[in-house]
Amino acid sequence: MKRWVRAVFAITLLLWPTALHAQAEKRIALLIGNKDYKPGVGALTNPLNDIRIVGEALKAVGFEVLKPTQNATRAAMLRAILEFAGKVKAAGPDAVGFLYYRARHCIGRRELSNPRRR
Repeated sequence: MKRWVRAVFAITLLLWPTALHAQAEKRIALLIGNKDYKPGVGALTNPLNDIRIVGEALKAVGFEVLKPTQNATRAAMLRAILEFAGKVKAAGPDAVGFLYYRARHCIGRRELSNPRRR
């Protein structure tokens, strides 16, 4: 948990100066968190909490945070990303988009040695 608090704090510090200097630009964020996987893989414990924490940090520095996408299928994630991209494009050339994806973060050795098993 401490690691995520530090990460959110770092994101806030990095984005804070731009929030002060560029209030005119539109800032839009999409947060995706997947915790549910097949029984053999198991569920993750923090992705949904992590996207909530990151969302709060982004709101604090002036981002419009879209409804988080949680435990989505590939098709649902692609729809959310396309909608997000459309909103960023519609916001104009000075718009800033931020996409945060939190899910299983590593690939097992079996998957690396035999890509067809994915």
